Amino acid sequence: ARHLPCESAHPCREVSAGWRCRPCIGRTGSPKLNAASEFRDCGRASRCRMLRFSPLSAGQVEDVLRREAPQADAATRAAAIAAAEGSPGAALEFVEQDLGALHLLMQRILDEGDEGFALRGLLAEEIGARPSRERQQAVCDLARAVVAARLGQGDRAAQARIIAAHGDLVRLGAQLPTFNIDPGLVAMEIGGLLAGLALPRETTR
Repeated sequence: ARHLPCESAHPCREVSAGWRCRPCIGRTGSPKLNAASEFRDCGRASRCRMLRFSPLSAGQVEDVLRREAPQADAATRAAAIAAAEGSPGAALEFVEQDLGALHLLMQRILDEGDEGFALRGLLAEEIGARPSRERQQAVCDLARAVVAARLGQGDRAAQARIIAAHGDLVRLGAQLPTFNIDPGLVAMEIGGLLAGLALPRETTR
């Protein structure tokens, strides 16, 4: 590697042939290398620091909702708190989606199962025939949070099913912003994953 002085105050001094770290380029404009050069982060480059904030407790998030969204009823607040996972900003966004009824339906499917698909039909109706991508994403995030809250319950087999369902919801959530998925199928997929966690209880009746 060649060592060349940066034209900025950037601490990085190491530049391999054909390489220069991005932060140096950001401060100095185009690097004095040929146009075909590629650029690599040096790992020491940026003066920016990442600050991580711990999630707020459910009580703290509820205090924010009561102050900033006084119109939200108890069910809506509970759904927003569950889906937001300690983020008051996310909770306020979830309040706008009015997820209270959906939250109760999801919990009911987990508790009772849905052998006749009736609850899944109600879930689809509550989500809406033409929901926005933001609403679909919020519903998926809520379902993921509801499933994750059950992780400490049941035996190892039940916990394995919960983990698998959570992974499926994570994948679905990653697809929703870009995939063109029919909203009804999204509702059935979410409802099916929730109902699947209650199946052992159904088969023992």
